[in-house]
Amino acid sequence: MATLPTFFFSYARQDYDTLGIYMRKFYDDLHVRVAAAAGHDLSGGVLGTIDNRTELGADWDTRLSTALASSNILLAVISPLYFARPNCGREVGVFVVRSPELGLDPRGQLTGVRNVLIIRWMEPAFYDRNGEKDGRIPALIRRVNDMLPTPEIAAAHPDLADAIRFYRMNGMEMCVDKEPHYRRLLNALALAIVNASDLPPCQPLDWDDAVDAFRCDWSARLSTPLPTQLPPRAATLRPLTSAAIFYLTSRPFEADPVAAPFADQLVVEPTTDQTPGATDSELGALLLDMRDAAQSEGFQAVHCAPDPAVPLDATAVIARLRALSGRHVLTALAIDPVLIMGRALPVLREIVDDDTWTGPVLIPMFTDAPSNTDAILDPARRMLYQLPEARDTRKTMLVSILLNLRRQVTASARAARPTVAEPMPLLRGAGGSR
Repeated sequence: MATLPTFFFSYARQDYDTLGIYMRKFYDDLHVRVAAAAGHDLSGGVLGTIDNRTELGADWDTRLSTALASSNILLAVISPLYFARPNCGREVGVFVVRSPELGLDPRGQLTGVRNVLIIRWMEPAFYDRNGEKDGRIPALIRRVNDMLPTPEIAAAHPDLADAIRFYRMNGMEMCVDKEPHYRRLLNALALAIVNASDLPPCQPLDWDDAVDAFRCDWSARLSTPLPTQLPPRAATLRPLTSAAIFYLTSRPFEADPVAAPFADQLVVEPTTDQTPGATDSELGALLLDMRDAAQSEGFQAVHCAPDPAVPLDATAVIARLRALSGRHVLTALAIDPVLIMGRALPVLREIVDDDTWTGPVLIPMFTDAPSNTDAILDPARRMLYQLPEARDTRKTMLVSILLNLRRQVTASARAARPTVAEPMPLLRGAGGSR
């Protein structure tokens, strides 16, 4: 988390002027909830930046460009009008170029955008055009979401799931005076802001030089290095809270350009089930289910693959798995069942039977999977799980697998680093120091 979970509140001024009571309340309430979630005393400074709070006589351009260059989150409250306002486009443009892995997919959608929350202010029909769903929303930002969990992920908390479902059906405008949904949405957004990873700051730009995101030729701009962009950072894993899943498969997938010292390559996770891309649909669904299972228990899920993804030799894969196990990272191996019936079987058996790494083997039952793959590998050497094709059942099983793995890895970590009990403090009588 950044030193302070700062956020920039971006909106169309006309929306604020005509709907000011609700939008002003949304900003004020969110600002207070973020401070509460971060344990921040508001007397020590504000966490949110909104342009109408700029002091009279202050340099408006400098203050806003500085906030955009340093705030950790951009919260864009979108309406159909938002995309017609050059200042809104500049706010998005100045912020998104700070993402180290910024890119553009073949459909004109930005990829690698970090720490941007898109809040839909109005009902869904306002964003449609001529029968096209979300036709008024530029393709540029369609892969950016609001960082709220889906109702399915929030199913363990039915009240939160209901609140998120209400928001997606009605927009935030309808939620502001809808309690208790509104309070639960504020809490979820505040936690998303507070728990967001740190975003590298950049040098403030002169406002006249700022890029209007909605009118920029991004394909031309991203063909050359961005002046405000920092070099890509390597992906990192945290012991006991990160789950690294290695996928051995012949199915196509999109490789992430981010460097990963613990894996030859990372696998890009689809944004939704409906997102077309370079990743096989069944593998993409498994990636999403693994992410959902991990997030529901507070884990960071990282999708990994060796190079090649169908290993020709077991040595390098075993070394990766052993290194992560030694760091107390939750480690699992997902093997495409088609490989188990093919020429890769001797290499797979060598990896599975190796006793220097800790973790289960997952065998997903894809449509073309043979039915007896679990009998070919040796369950006496390692826990083997045959993942069902039904996704609800599969998610439930994945949660159970991760929880069992966490207990195993936590016990191993404690055994490796035994703690020394601290003496109990002395209790003093009334008037003594406490």
